[in-house]
Amino acid sequence: MKTTLLFILSLLLAPLFLTAQNEYAPLECQGKIPKDFLTTSHSKYQNADKNVLAADAKRTERNAFKQFQLATNFYLDQLLHSGRVLFNDEASQYLADVTQVLLNAQPTPELQNVRVYALRSSAVNAFATDRGEVFVTLGLLAQLENEAQLAYVIAHELVHVQKRHSLKFHLDKQKLQRNQGRSILGRAATDEQLFTAATYSKENENEADRLGLERILLSRYNTATLPVVYDVLKYSYLPFDDLPFEYTLLESEHYRLPPAYRLESVKPIEGEADDEDDSRSSHPNLGSRRQAMLATLDALTDAPEKTDYVVSADRFARVRALARNEMPLLYLHSDEHAAAIYNAGLLLRERPDDVGLKKCIAKALYLHAKLRNSEDYSYEGNYEEIEGESQQLHYLLETIPTAESTVLAWQYAWNLHRAHPDDAELKAITTDLFFEFIREYGKQYASLSNELPTAETADATPAPDSAAVQPKSKYDRIRAQKSATTVSENNYWQYAFVGQMEDELFLSYKKSADERLREWKINERFYTTAAGRRELKKLRTQGWALDIPKIVVVNPFYIKMDERKEETVQYVDSEIGQQHFRDLIKETADASGLQTTLMDVHDLKEDDTETFNDLRFLNEWFSEQACHFDLSLTPGNQQARIDSIAQKYDTDYFLWTGLVSLRDKHTTLEWLAAVTSIVVVPPIAPYLLYKVLTPRYVTVYYSILYDVRTGRRSVLKMNTYTTRASDTMVKAHLYDAFWQIKRKG
Repeated sequence: MKTTLLFILSLLLAPLFLTAQNEYAPLECQGKIPKDFLTTSHSKYQNADKNVLAADAKRTERNAFKQFQLATNFYLDQLLHSGRVLFNDEASQYLADVTQVLLNAQPTPELQNVRVYALRSSAVNAFATDRGEVFVTLGLLAQLENEAQLAYVIAHELVHVQKRHSLKFHLDKQKLQRNQGRSILGRAATDEQLFTAATYSKENENEADRLGLERILLSRYNTATLPVVYDVLKYSYLPFDDLPFEYTLLESEHYRLPPAYRLESVKPIEGEADDEDDSRSSHPNLGSRRQAMLATLDALTDAPEKTDYVVSADRFARVRALARNEMPLLYLHSDEHAAAIYNAGLLLRERPDDVGLKKCIAKALYLHAKLRNSEDYSYEGNYEEIEGESQQLHYLLETIPTAESTVLAWQYAWNLHRAHPDDAELKAITTDLFFEFIREYGKQYASLSNELPTAETADATPAPDSAAVQPKSKYDRIRAQKSATTVSENNYWQYAFVGQMEDELFLSYKKSADERLREWKINERFYTTAAGRRELKKLRTQGWALDIPKIVVVNPFYIKMDERKEETVQYVDSEIGQQHFRDLIKETADASGLQTTLMDVHDLKEDDTETFNDLRFLNEWFSEQACHFDLSLTPGNQQARIDSIAQKYDTDYFLWTGLVSLRDKHTTLEWLAAVTSIVVVPPIAPYLLYKVLTPRYVTVYYSILYDVRTGRRSVLKMNTYTTRASDTMVKAHLYDAFWQIKRKG
């Protein structure tokens, strides 16, 4: 009884906690790690139910089944290990409870082991696997209106699991491809194949709609709201709400964005066409699906006990709020800066004091400015295609000049940092934006003003008694006219820091940026000198001497491919090779004497959820750094969490390393050239035969060491070799990388 009361109390207070927090914390996995995450993909393949194939199934069908199981298990496990899939969190638990309501309404043996997970994606989507997993994206949860709509989506996916639609579609597709290969109709056969494959897929979707609705009808869920699901899909590309963007979120007391950066009107919302041609689409168009549902519902009358919420209205509202809170971070992670800012702005209407949301805006403006200033990136916008109120923000970020975009980010981050001086992330961003502006637009720094224009100041001062005004000379009037300038669309940015530029804190940041710029120029000039070139040559030949005693190796990557085979990725060999690669890392690290901790998802046990979450944040941080590899140092989007992980492992240095092993194939042209040459010049036959009969390998090996607190990186290895990845070779490169880390300069 006590536990029940505590649970009810937590549900009642949860929304209050969400609004009271000064900073929203992202969803994380909780509890024990499920078996789906810990079982190898090869084991899942071996345990797959092979009874789905007919007893007299042909060899080609059995091979297709094998390839399907190997491929889907391999890639699904990549998804599970990425950290994007949540387990035992509040959203996933709620999804599981809604699913159980549906299973209780219609018990189904094929679904007794179904598992439902929330997927950290901004896409509005849900999908099911042949092996019994259902994934519902946070993007979809953010858009739905009630629990009944969510239940219908899950019911649809349960049919896909029950009927094994993904496997059936794959086998049908393989059969079509084999038949097309025998055809002499060429392009016509390809078109027919596409049309037929789409037809098979639409049949599956229609069946999932129909049987999913039947399951809903057996439950207590109200059906009147279900057609709205197709509106959710119709407008899935829009944010979770469509409200005018409040420009004041980006502005400050004396910094106002001019009207030139605002559209007179936004593009009307149209949505996906209900009658869109779906002849070659994998899904029926929305109109046909909606009409099929309405035709069934028109013949029904809901019983009085039907409801929009069977599990809990409060829990639905809570989970939807959690999903919506994830949107700014998800958009930020994919460099969709306008979407990140707009979604954060929507949430700030309800929680105007949420520092986390404001930091998300600061990070989006910061990265947008950095990318605009970089010569290695081309910023291409599409504001003309954006519908609804968010188009205003897309227009602003696409049309504002690069220097002004830097000031926009700079003044926003500076003001937020002043309000929260102890926030390490804001301090790092603000520090870098001072440097960014000084480096890119140093000459324009003198144009920044610490005072308002005279006219604006005069407007705030009471007018003097006209009788006391002394006549001015012509020259006084000319000087007054020149000084009475106003803030215009061209110089508005010059007043971003009025009243602050002489402050001790502001001047200290300016001094730090100037010193960093001097060091940057000295280093840049040094590497153009003879001594600098010798240093670079020494670095290329001898490597680094970093004098670092302790590192963490994060999720070593290994994949094996064979271009000679129809399925290029060798799934089983990749999994075996990955384990062997990890063993070689441990062995070589011990031999080098470098203190090394290996963080790898494949080594985790069911109680290692904290480490799993750490790996998620580390991998996200690394992917951000990799995407912005050519930019100067940039803090991660969740830098505070990364700093805490570094503190936990007592080192700031984390190594990402991996190996790609490829066996290439000799082309028909190479064989033909060899045979022709042998006929023409017989003496070279042994040499040419050796060349075409010898296996051709390509091995790619990389090791990149990061100081995760500062973002400074050392590329220890980034090499391609035309040799096989033997143990001796791999250990030699690993030892060299470890030695560069440990060696004293």
